[in-house]
Amino acid sequence: MEQTLVILKPSGTPHYEEFVKKVQSLGLQVKDEQLLVLNEQQVRVHYHKYEEKPFFPEMLKMMENPVWPILIEGSDAI
Repeated sequence: MEQTLVILKPSGTPHYEEFVKKVQSLGLQVKDEQLLVLNEQQVRVHYHKYEEKPFFPEMLKMMENPVWPILIEGSDAI
């Protein structure tokens, strides 16, 4: 059995149910999931290499919304 981590970013969280149906149609299973809201410090640490880019402030604002880490398991899950 293989496992992979998928993280739906804020723009993807409204499509969660569609995503899960697609995963299941491929014979894979959702083993764990959790809706999270990251704080600004977590986002800054994760995206530190983009801090000097002009889009960084907009990205910080977008990432104030929930993300959805999902652990997928099955044959060929990677």
